[in-house]
Amino acid sequence: APTGREGDRANTALVRAAASTLMKLLRPRRSAGRAGGDGPIGQSDGVGRLGPHRFTHLYRRDDTVHLKRAGLGGPARYWSFRFGGDVTGIDLSPNRVQGAAELTALVGLDQRVRVIEGDVTRTGLPSEGFDVVVSQEAFLHVPDKAGALAEAFRLLRPGGRLAFTDRVVHRPLSPDEAEAMWRGLAAQTVQSAESYRDLLHSGGFIVRSVEDLTEEWGMILEQRFAMYRKLRQETLRQGLPAGDEEFYAAYGKLVELVKGRVLGGGRFAAEKP
Repeated sequence: APTGREGDRANTALVRAAASTLMKLLRPRRSAGRAGGDGPIGQSDGVGRLGPHRFTHLYRRDDTVHLKRAGLGGPARYWSFRFGGDVTGIDLSPNRVQGAAELTALVGLDQRVRVIEGDVTRTGLPSEGFDVVVSQEAFLHVPDKAGALAEAFRLLRPGGRLAFTDRVVHRPLSPDEAEAMWRGLAAQTVQSAESYRDLLHSGGFIVRSVEDLTEEWGMILEQRFAMYRKLRQETLRQGLPAGDEEFYAAYGKLVELVKGRVLGGGRFAAEKP
């Protein structure tokens, strides 16, 4: 990923592009978003539509929510926009945190949504300060998944709910497959559905549900990869940087592994007693 001044320029360009898209979509579709559709606030991605927000029975209006690996804040804005309440996201990248603040202010949610810089295993946020903790494919990049779940448990009030989606393995990855996922996608210590269930139990949670999303993810990731390749060709034709070659190679391998049910997707819900 770009760093320093190059990273600042890349982040500024990304924020401007996202802001332009938001402003084009926001006015004509705002009512649709409020009615419960995906809307323009930041949750329109295909895999996102299968995300933890689909556990509507777990959420109450005006819940206080903590979001892992918030990025530019799209899921955090969507969550507040759809369900109400205050949302605090966390991300390691200061560029993403800055971009999230700009976009959140643009859509008028800066009084309810904030993204802070930090580590999901040691957030520094107050104990028992949240009703819900949410993670959308964030644990994939966290080597200490038990530590991340322990931090989620600490942050939740008694009776609080944890909902997350993540990549899962249906069989152990070969060394070459694991290396490709790490080098291209920063995937670390990928778990099976059963190992996630065990981690949740060990962390003190009551597991409410475990769902296999592999078939749905396979179709969506294939479509997304085709879109990435098309956008990359357009970018190259303009003489602009088109991203890391290892990322595209790894993403193609990811699609292959998911379609072959080596990797897949899982959606999990748990509760703090």
